[in-house]
Amino acid sequence: MFYDGFFDINGDGKMDGFEEFMEYKAFRDFEESLEPDGFDPELDEDLDYLEEEEDEDYLDDDPEDDEYEEDEYDYDSDESGFAALGKLIEELSKLGLEIEASLEYGDGEEDTREETETEKTVEYKPSPEWKNRSEKKKEEILLSSFDVLKDDVLLNHDSLHQIFRQLETTNPRLMIEMWEYLLEENWDAVVRDTELYNSVGFYLTSEMMMTLTEEEAITWVEDRIIESPRISEAVFKYSPNLPPWTTSLWATQVKRKRFEYADKVFRLMQANRKNNFNNIGTLNDCWSGIFENCIDQFLLSDQMYWGKSVSFDRECKDPEIYEYLSRCAEEVTDSKERARINVLLVKLL
Repeated sequence: MFYDGFFDINGDGKMDGFEEFMEYKAFRDFEESLEPDGFDPELDEDLDYLEEEEDEDYLDDDPEDDEYEEDEYDYDSDESGFAALGKLIEELSKLGLEIEASLEYGDGEEDTREETETEKTVEYKPSPEWKNRSEKKKEEILLSSFDVLKDDVLLNHDSLHQIFRQLETTNPRLMIEMWEYLLEENWDAVVRDTELYNSVGFYLTSEMMMTLTEEEAITWVEDRIIESPRISEAVFKYSPNLPPWTTSLWATQVKRKRFEYADKVFRLMQANRKNNFNNIGTLNDCWSGIFENCIDQFLLSDQMYWGKSVSFDRECKDPEIYEYLSRCAEEVTDSKERARINVLLVKLL
């Protein structure tokens, strides 16, 4: 019998080496090559003896006589701790390749452990009651701060703008009322001031609009701004300039085809005596610049408020919008500005 490179030729349980095996093999090869008339009885007897010993060896199934023969151990019949350990080793050996593959390709124990830790992470979600209390507390802080800062707009304009920006998303009605209050208290300065960047009129009109139009919440309050006589007059008629973020409210009303509101804004802008509509400057506050902003930034895009990122892949072939803007263009007194606007209107045909 063959056991890991050794041979039991004599059947005595002792392993014979390679030389003994080659001698045995030579006898067998010689026997097979003999013709019937050349048969050697003595050699045949030796071969018969070897075959008998080999047959007896194959019939011997006693595991105690064969230290190299591996038999499955019946762990179920053993109630000792070794039985449990044996079962564990046997199961692990069966899973060995699967475990190795999982560690190699990164989709086994490590990933599963990470997912388990993630699942155990509890995300904190405040209760509605706590959220309401928090909103009320925040509003109280903003109102008390406003009461302290409101008397000096020139010095406190940054903090006032932050207050308005936060209230725009939480309490837009209150924000409108507070804005109207500041305009009433500072109306003389609003009407009088022509300076940019360092005047009460600028901070309560143009810069206030820049602060509010950066947030989507402007879409909730733009109607209130236009409907409020004090705010609409201040923003469109008495503002020291009419930058794109201010005139964007006219553009959104045109896009929504709310021509009554749009026309109210247009008339107030016409009445503005501080803005140089014929000067093509960096602020783009000339008439052609106002029309260009309306057409390119809003009508030909998906933009609905000034601060929104846009996608310029839209067409606007609405005859009502074209007719309304054409009527507005006819009222522009400067012939060069009117000609520039007509070039822009071709995009809508």
